Amino acid sequence: MGRGRGLRMYGDLAGWWPLISAPEDYAEEAGIFLGVLREALGRPPRTILELGSGGGNNASHMKRRARMTLVDRSPGMLRVSRRLNPGCEHVPGDMRRLRIGRTFDAVFAHDAAGYLRTDAAVRALARTAAAHLGPGGAALLVPDWTRESFRAEASLGGHDRAGRSLRYLAWTRDPDPGDSGYETAYAILLGSARGRVRTVAETHRLGLFPRSLWLRALREAGFLARAVPFRHSTFPPDSRREMFLGLKRPARWRVKRHGAGISIRDAAPADLPAMARIYDEQVLHGTATFDTEPKSRAAWRKWFGEHPRGRYPIIVAEEDGRVAGWARLQPWSGRCAYARSAENSVYVRKDARGRGVGTELLSDLLRRARAAGIAVVLARVAEGNPASLRLHEAAGFRPVGVMRRVGEKFGRILDVSLLQIHLDGGGG
Repeated sequence: MGRGRGLRMYGDLAGWWPLISAPEDYAEEAGIFLGVLREALGRPPRTILELGSGGGNNASHMKRRARMTLVDRSPGMLRVSRRLNPGCEHVPGDMRRLRIGRTFDAVFAHDAAGYLRTDAAVRALARTAAAHLGPGGAALLVPDWTRESFRAEASLGGHDRAGRSLRYLAWTRDPDPGDSGYETAYAILLGSARGRVRTVAETHRLGLFPRSLWLRALREAGFLARAVPFRHSTFPPDSRREMFLGLKRPARWRVKRHGAGISIRDAAPADLPAMARIYDEQVLHGTATFDTEPKSRAAWRKWFGEHPRGRYPIIVAEEDGRVAGWARLQPWSGRCAYARSAENSVYVRKDARGRGVGTELLSDLLRRARAAGIAVVLARVAEGNPASLRLHEAAGFRPVGVMRRVGEKFGRILDVSLLQIHLDGGGG
């Protein structure tokens, strides 16, 4: 599937597509999609497979940054795209069943995904994406609407080009909120170079699924999945539109399921924006860190790339497709004699506190530390952070001292408590 079968817009009227939807109107959203993929991969994607590429409008911008392979099942839309993107590979195919025998850095599907009308079709799209990605590759699925974000709307549009003109009215509505679909009815006026005007009307029926289905389909296909807010200058301020990002799980990544719907896994570059937001809340408003200024995205990527993982993991807690918290181990000291000791840090999103996220993160971190042969884990907890003291003491940490008046934040002089746990049975 891609564009709806039997629809004139993608059939005998496909040649009018640039007058319905002009390539120049896609620059902003193409930049958004490339930015999300770049953050997910930790680098710009070099190769992208676009499923349901239609007339190639997004590709006309994205091809400047990556090598694009464009797939659509409409021969007419592929002809339009070939004229616009002559240097791109074009492949006829159905996004539910396509298999072209090679992998890409990223797989992308935009509004054509809306023509998927069953749960099984959404899952098939996720499997197609997985089949064309190597470990660590990124999939970005961007249906126009989910059940949660949907709003009825009417819009006008159209363009003039090469002596021809087109104007349309589109009315998007959900006539039956009890089912899993919605419809957009189009009234289209087509003006020929000779001045004649004819009208076409047709209704497009599309799928409307909860965000949980998109996330579940990606996870079932072998992705680490999360929802990403979709912000565009043409959307109203209260828009709830989202994109669904999947990172294909390398074999080395471990995912451990915990209670209350919490999953613990290794952090990935795609998690850095969410991790930064959680951390920055404490930078600006708390004492869980003595940093006083948020770090740049480049600084976060540098830190993540240079962190000595393996023995010192960085992990995230995921809840309902969102990063609810993160934690790390780091060397207690760079001196070799301290190699048996490590320090931990745990950060939980403000609205996720009190649900056991910190407990699960710390428990998993200690399990990994023990497996890595670390004998002692230490924690520094600043004054004004009683929840962190309770978290560590509940996990078996014992206080070993207080460093008096060593920090200053928000105009206050702060003590820092030092706690430790012995994983090797020593220390009493």
